[in-house]
Amino acid sequence: MKAWVPILLGMCTLHLGIAQEIYRVVPKSTFVIEGTSSFHDWSVEAKNFDGMLEFTQKDPSEDLTGKIVDIALDIKVDAIKSERGKTMDDKMYKALKKERHPRIHFKFEELTRSKQEGKEYVVTGILTIAGAARKVRITSGMAHTDDAIHMTGKKDLKLTDFKMEPPSAMFGQIVTGDDIEVAFDLVFSKKQK
Repeated sequence: MKAWVPILLGMCTLHLGIAQEIYRVVPKSTFVIEGTSSFHDWSVEAKNFDGMLEFTQKDPSEDLTGKIVDIALDIKVDAIKSERGKTMDDKMYKALKKERHPRIHFKFEELTRSKQEGKEYVVTGILTIAGAARKVRITSGMAHTDDAIHMTGKKDLKLTDFKMEPPSAMFGQIVTGDDIEVAFDLVFSKKQK
């Protein structure tokens, strides 16, 4: 038993020696949702959201696989705004079930390299919209500097996959399409600017 004590202490010391840093999403980040309807294409943007990324520097390589150990993104539904005003916002909030589920949430599970060349990765996690949680795989470009991690990407989703009924207007004459595209340009920083 005594022979195991130095090994366990060494493992604990090694684990503590790996620095983990928390990065926070900065205000210049963007999160846009685009879709179609029988009348016109539409776009809405999250004007305010929270996010964090936990990063560990295990080795000096540029590969981020294994270094990003957590990502969380939290968007208040009522912070998502359209350019078309309150009527469209209210229909969107109803479809998103804002009263029962006031937030959209993404929780990280895994980061792997994309099959594409360059700095593309596949981020896997659980996306919860309108109370329905689904596993998603999102291809994302990523770049790391000394004090920031930049993530960009797009993901096609279906409203009905999250048990949402596409909004309609004018007694059903204008119907929102089921397909949407979520585009993000997120900057996570150690230093808040």
